[in-house]
Amino acid sequence: MSEKRVLVILMWLLMAVWSSILACCYASEVKVSGIADVASGTAFAILIVSWVYADASLRQRRLCYDYDTFLFFAWPLLAPCYLFQTRGLRGFLTLLYFAIIWLTAGLCSGAVYWILLPAAP
Repeated sequence: MSEKRVLVILMWLLMAVWSSILACCYASEVKVSGIADVASGTAFAILIVSWVYADASLRQRRLCYDYDTFLFFAWPLLAPCYLFQTRGLRGFLTLLYFAIIWLTAGLCSGAVYWILLPAAP
């Protein structure tokens, strides 16, 4: 299995687990820890950076110096730019894949929320 696919699977698992944790917290009316929220956002940004670097090495594309830092802090803007630079209009297809990952993670958390809702005090 390629490094890119492993990173996509890890991204989906992170989103599914974190969404399920949030659903559990909301169902039981518990406040989510700020540290945990920052940690999940940081882990997601690191996964995005790792995915872009794995894709760039697969495509033999050189990225500018310190691109990983720029990407870490501005991934919502730079990751789509990278996709459109490397794929053209096919970048929409990759964005669609990431939207599907986000949607399935949201569906997992919705299922957890509705399962736990009647059991909440």
